[in-house]
Amino acid sequence: MNGKAHLAAGLVTGVAYANFIGVDYTQMPILTIVSAASIGAWLPDIDIKNSSINHLIKRFLVITPFLIVAAKFFSYRITIETLMVVILALIVFRLSKHRSLSHSLLGLIITFFVFQFSGITDFKFIIDPFALGFVSHIFLDMLTPEGVELFFPVRKHIKIF
Repeated sequence: MNGKAHLAAGLVTGVAYANFIGVDYTQMPILTIVSAASIGAWLPDIDIKNSSINHLIKRFLVITPFLIVAAKFFSYRITIETLMVVILALIVFRLSKHRSLSHSLLGLIITFFVFQFSGITDFKFIIDPFALGFVSHIFLDMLTPEGVELFFPVRKHIKIF
């Protein structure tokens, strides 16, 4: 699958989840939910050097110092330790072999720990839709002949067809 297909799946997943939990489409949470699901659906391909998410993350790393200043200005509690954990997790995912750690249940668990450590605890509008987007990515890649290492570090590729 390519980035556009995963992004589309993330958008559909976010809208379906918002509909499932009964979010009013005129309220701001719909944008948060769809964004979280889309990022979740895009993130596993961080292990591809020229992927769209990789380019986006490189830009994020460049503007990180400005984000810290903005966060302090708006009184959002963000620490250097939090940013270091997020950056470390991104690096670990980036350096992993394609369709291994970032496409596994272990990768999803690591992502939950990063959310917890960074203080993001909004399950309904951020974590749940992100996880559903992440799982949609894994599922779509399981439909390909290559499959994914779902139970990484076990090196067995799991595919549906």
